[in-house]
Amino acid sequence: MSKLPAFDKGDYIADHTIIAMQYEFGKPGPVLSYVEQCRMKHSHDSTQVAQKALGQYLTPASVACFMASLFEIQGENVRLLDPGAGMGALTAAFIDRILALSHLPKSVTAVAWEVDSTILPLLHKTLRRCHEECRQRGVDFTGIVIPEDFTKTGSEMLLERAVGKPTHTFNCAILNPPYRKIGSSSPERLSLRRVDIETSNLYTGFVALATRLLEQHGQLVAITPRSFCNGPYFKAFRNHFLQEMRFQHVHTFARRDAAFADDGVLQENIIFHASKDTTSSTRVEITHSAAPRGTIEAGHRVEHSTIVAVEDPERIIHIPNGNADQQARMRVSQYQHTLTDIGVSVSTGRVVEFRAKQYLRAQPTEGAAPLIYPGHFNEGYVAWPNATSRKPNAIQINDTTRPMLVPTGFYALVKRFTSKEEPRRIVAVVFDPRRVNAEEIAYENHVNFFHVCGHGMPEFLAKGIAAYLNTSLVDQYFRQFSGHTQVNAADLRSLTYPPRETLERLGGQVSALHLNQKELDTLVEKELSHWQEKNLRLIGTTVFTCGRVRT
Repeated sequence: MSKLPAFDKGDYIADHTIIAMQYEFGKPGPVLSYVEQCRMKHSHDSTQVAQKALGQYLTPASVACFMASLFEIQGENVRLLDPGAGMGALTAAFIDRILALSHLPKSVTAVAWEVDSTILPLLHKTLRRCHEECRQRGVDFTGIVIPEDFTKTGSEMLLERAVGKPTHTFNCAILNPPYRKIGSSSPERLSLRRVDIETSNLYTGFVALATRLLEQHGQLVAITPRSFCNGPYFKAFRNHFLQEMRFQHVHTFARRDAAFADDGVLQENIIFHASKDTTSSTRVEITHSAAPRGTIEAGHRVEHSTIVAVEDPERIIHIPNGNADQQARMRVSQYQHTLTDIGVSVSTGRVVEFRAKQYLRAQPTEGAAPLIYPGHFNEGYVAWPNATSRKPNAIQINDTTRPMLVPTGFYALVKRFTSKEEPRRIVAVVFDPRRVNAEEIAYENHVNFFHVCGHGMPEFLAKGIAAYLNTSLVDQYFRQFSGHTQVNAADLRSLTYPPRETLERLGGQVSALHLNQKELDTLVEKELSHWQEKNLRLIGTTVFTCGRVRT
């Protein structure tokens, strides 16, 4: 079980340094302006079905400009890797950036991979345009197009290097990788596995492979979904990436649909700049914007250990957007109790609707158990049955379904799917057995349930856990590392909690109250402050400062 890093207040003040606005999305240069016109026409003509099949979403000019601006161009010979290049917007932005420098490199070599045959002619035109612009400025440009799957030929390149064969080398990589799940027996997965890259999504496979192909001290800038920041599916990727790379800059967007609005993408994305040098500066710049155009809000710098705690075995990546996020993380980090410490577990509901379809019942019937969906969540409790819902209310009890059931009792429940735009990412309620007359119940797969060895728990403990999870404090903390619409059981296990006695006392206080968000936050804050004061009195001369102990 991982625990959050402890924060010292003095370190926090040093970590959180406001920086003047020094980044902007900017206007495209001559090469990118040409590519952007082609992109808009292609996005209009392309079908979403074709895009989804390839996981292909072309980079808008404003995003490409910003990504190119993050590179620290050094050396006389620049060797750029652009896998999944599309029509070459990122390479075009990179060349525009190069040609705007006061000191130009002698040569630029750009190697671009693209498998979409319909877009290859446009990519060739982009590279010819790059060549012409560079020639006019006295820069030797070489453009190479590899019309093959990057996971296949990139992996082959690594294998050739391993036996001493010469291959292309890269000191810069710029990526907008395809977003698509890859099955365990897919060609892409098998290619990546040959070079010890294990991942379930194509975008992390591309980033991992590009990282391996970079030279030492090379730089990588990518726009990807934020989902790799947490969760078990991307743990192997996080481990390998962080063994070789250090973040230099991370940029977030206020809306999920901002980065690829023209293509209707609802994936939450981030842009990050990382260097292949684990001994480099540990300061990371964090910036934020509402949309990929116009003004970027003034950012701040934090220590790399604020982003990824060294002692966290899960390697969860936190992205704090300002002082309030930092304070929320400090507050949560003070409560070092895991669910194991308080004697509680959390699981995902055992009923998967399509697999149990023949046993589901629209309304309660003889020989059926209540089936709880998120649609039964109402004002802090489970309200069952729900006569207006299109979802079933019950599941037939038989030998097949009995393993899906749990004994009735008090449980804390959490919605498994919420979006960034909702008021709270974690939505918790209490199952109160006095409100539902049944000996056994079932939770559908979109519900996470807290339990004690598969059974219910004391009433006040269930209510205390739900109250704590529903606070603005926990919500603000959770948003720093949750990069997708799921609130998985693993995410809830990774949180830390106040001690059991504090949760039970809190549950007793909220038991008979109908509180709005502000009232709940105030009550929980008061109870948690009481716990802190009690610890100070018990310790005497030993002082806790933001999670660390000083004597």
